[in-house]
Amino acid sequence: MNNVVSFIYPKSYIDKIDNKIKSLGYSNKLTTSSFIITRLIIECIIFLVFILVPVYGLILSILFVVLFHFVYEDVLINSKLISRNNKIMNDALLYFNMLLLSINSYKSIDDLLLISSNSINNSFTKELKVAIKGKNYQNALLDLGNYIPNSIISEYLKDMSICKNINELESIINNLLVELDRIKDEEITKKINILPFKFTILMILFLVVVITLLIVVPKYL
Repeated sequence: MNNVVSFIYPKSYIDKIDNKIKSLGYSNKLTTSSFIITRLIIECIIFLVFILVPVYGLILSILFVVLFHFVYEDVLINSKLISRNNKIMNDALLYFNMLLLSINSYKSIDDLLLISSNSINNSFTKELKVAIKGKNYQNALLDLGNYIPNSIISEYLKDMSICKNINELESIINNLLVELDRIKDEEITKKINILPFKFTILMILFLVVVITLLIVVPKYL
């Protein structure tokens, strides 16, 4: 199946989908090849079904295939990545804030990550525990960075993997927390800024409905 996928699609596209699917986490069962082949088969079926429609068959088949192509990826991958990204960011914030409270109690980074990941139970630490299993902290953090959808956390995990001591790790964690707090503040600001726009749209719709009723209803009274 992998050979079929690599024959049909360019490597850059396969790598792009593969990175997205990896970011769904260790527990994800979806594979790059199964996703691409399944979508291709369904697209062929959709095309064959709609091509049979008289006159507009070709146009309809192309439109529905293109629509399905993007919707399928959005449903199986992109929507999950959005919710996972939010969950991971919140849990990583909690974990690293808690980690800083006890970071100086440990002499080695391996012990710090192993013990702290077992004492805090959330989606981020579950991923960390899987990454640590059977590996040293350098390889574990590098590996985990490939399975995290948040690019900032992923980059900082890679920076943490080259730390030589607790003090270096503490400095990187502090920088990460500042960056994550900034992102959360920006997201809150965006939500606040969009509220007046939503309110305006709702008011316009409400006025349109009211005016329409005032015009139409008297005719039937």
